[in-house]
Amino acid sequence: MLNSDFESRMAGFSERCRQAVSKIDRSQKMFLEACSSFEKINVKPDIDREYYYSKVDPSLIESQKANYIKALRGIVDSGSPALARNTYESNTAVLGAAKAQRDKVLKTNGTFRGVFMAYAKHLERFKEASLELDRAISKLEYELEREKDSYEEYKRMIDSAFRLSDLVRMLEEAKMEERGIDKHERDDTAETAAKEEARKIRDELSHLSESIEGPTTEILALFLPLERPARKYDHVTGKKNKLSDAIERPIDTVSGVESYQRLREDLLSMDEAIRKGEIELKNKDDVLGNIAKICDPGLVEKVLKTKKMENERTRMEQRLLSAEAELDKETAKSMENAVEIERKKGLQQEIRSVSEEIATISSAIENAYGKSYKRRIKILTDH
Repeated sequence: MLNSDFESRMAGFSERCRQAVSKIDRSQKMFLEACSSFEKINVKPDIDREYYYSKVDPSLIESQKANYIKALRGIVDSGSPALARNTYESNTAVLGAAKAQRDKVLKTNGTFRGVFMAYAKHLERFKEASLELDRAISKLEYELEREKDSYEEYKRMIDSAFRLSDLVRMLEEAKMEERGIDKHERDDTAETAAKEEARKIRDELSHLSESIEGPTTEILALFLPLERPARKYDHVTGKKNKLSDAIERPIDTVSGVESYQRLREDLLSMDEAIRKGEIELKNKDDVLGNIAKICDPGLVEKVLKTKKMENERTRMEQRLLSAEAELDKETAKSMENAVEIERKKGLQQEIRSVSEEIATISSAIENAYGKSYKRRIKILTDH
């Protein structure tokens, strides 16, 4: 719509420029005709016009004449400027091409200065063509300058329209990304539950460990004084299954009533050996007292209960490892979610900023359009 309205506004300008462009076309035809006429001239070069050229071989000047004509023709036949999107830009391109042609002709005259000077009196038609081109260039420059403000306003609106298009695309992309975050956004319920589960197991494990500590200490206190006597007993008896090994790991050894019964039998045997003097001890009474306590049937229940609690602690430790692994996984998800939330905040700020710029640019285009083309428009971007 803007291109159409701008073209309508430039109707008079277009007509005036057409006159200048026709002069450029005419000058080009004049150049080509001048080339043909000059090519047909069969006269000797005038090398007496200047001292420098008196030293130049006339045959060299004559040979360069053909190259000079070929170069001029190449400049004029170099092609038309590329198509533009409107009359103003099209004529700007024509002006640029015309100036470039003029500059190339001047440069070619300099390159073939010897020919240009030696045949100067035969180049009048070239001068006429150049003069025609200069007048056309001046006319085109004048017309373009007259409408420069209108074009600049048009250009600002076109640039704003493209910027607006980019902003609308950016806005939609930001909104799509925001919707994607909303779709996958999660609360911290799972992480909270995982934290609570891990805390609960830690508390239970701590309580269980406290329950194990007392009986374990008591049991080990009974067996510890028997380690040295047991080694002596093993030495005396020479048994394959050493009592000292069982004494060192009493809770592991007593896995049930039968294993306890075997341990009890060995302890009573050691008791007898101590009483007979087969094993000499300084703390004989203390050791015999501990043996008596260990052989009490109530001890096996305490050992088995402690062992059961230790097995439960092992299972609970495995549960804690699993719970902590689950907590780590949920914590990682929460951290990812936190990053997404921050990204969402950034997107929301971007959406606000882009929306504001869209509104500003839309308003500016609407106002400029009304001022330049006397048409009231409303830009709808569906944002």
